Amino acid sequence: MGYFILQKLHHRSGVSNFEVYYEAALRLFNSKEIYGVSLDGGAGFYRYSPITIILFAPFTLLPLGVSSAIYYFLILSSVIVFSLYIVYWLEKNIGLEAKNRGWLLLLVNLFLVDHIERELHLGNLNVFFHMLFFAVFVKLFQQKDSKAGIITGIILLFQPAYALVLIWGMLKSRFKYVLISLSTFIVGLAMPLLLFGPTTGITLLQQWTDVYLHPGFDIANSPNTIYGIYNMWILHPIGFESGKPLVLGILIVVFGLFYIIFQKNKTNPDKRQTFFMEFFMLIALLPNLIHTDTEHFMWTWPLLIYLFIQLQNSSLSKARWQIALLVVLFIPLVVNSPDIVGRQWMLIFDEGGLMGFANLVLVGLTYFIFRKKVDSNVQLEGNASRL
Repeated sequence: MGYFILQKLHHRSGVSNFEVYYEAALRLFNSKEIYGVSLDGGAGFYRYSPITIILFAPFTLLPLGVSSAIYYFLILSSVIVFSLYIVYWLEKNIGLEAKNRGWLLLLVNLFLVDHIERELHLGNLNVFFHMLFFAVFVKLFQQKDSKAGIITGIILLFQPAYALVLIWGMLKSRFKYVLISLSTFIVGLAMPLLLFGPTTGITLLQQWTDVYLHPGFDIANSPNTIYGIYNMWILHPIGFESGKPLVLGILIVVFGLFYIIFQKNKTNPDKRQTFFMEFFMLIALLPNLIHTDTEHFMWTWPLLIYLFIQLQNSSLSKARWQIALLVVLFIPLVVNSPDIVGRQWMLIFDEGGLMGFANLVLVGLTYFIFRKKVDSNVQLEGNASRL
């Protein structure tokens, strides 16, 4: 709350992205240009599909200042509730129990604080996207593939690149989920034709497509993606430059590794933890696979909670190197504010690929601990059966 007030006092343009959403809704119902024009007087362009604008229409009933405050506190309360919900869900459905929930939540939020601060400042939608993806996971966990597909389709209307999660559905043979996700997405794209008429609807879709596919960035060099890291750290020093074929090649390698992991996990006796780990590993890796802003790296959220619960339940002597590694990862993931490390180091973390690399290591560490726990439990069950 104090942060919100300070932003207003210092004219820091708090929740500036929300201003874009708000202005887009106003323009839609006043038949004004939406796509390809600045909606906040700066770099704020609306990039989501036309049907999504309707979501922000209720906010236009109030002045922007009041609506932005409501939206800010929706994000803030969601952050608080979501962390608690994940902890209790894991305890109830997977059997993971935190020894000290207070310390657990403190550690998790320390690792997320930089991303949450940016989310609050910008007024973005990442927290809500992640909550929706957790709802997708819960529905898939409950074998409710139709509902999971509808929610996923709604997410895709905001960011079609998130369709990478459908690879998970293909690898797990959840074809109904994949089909309903794509169907919901297609229906959502067609809705403006019904709501605003064919001419306006087609124009909006064409304008959105142009904006979404605009070559304003080179994904092969997007700094915190696997492609960008490979380019900057390996190819550029030896005088080579990759093209877009690198993107396809790395995607094939990544999903090939996921296929191997899925096959190996089939022998795991604890199907619940396996299901959780497989789904949220892919979610956590999305910022390494598509061009995003740095606050998207908050998508390790459920994995962080899992990781710290497991570390709490491990002896200190066995977890020392893992804790030491987390301390090192904390620096590029969190302590990257120019006010703390200076602008030069902040740029190295954000634009030099260190944040993306740290995210890869964090996901790998979580999977390592997961496998270690699974293998340990299998060994204990084997010893018990022999006795």
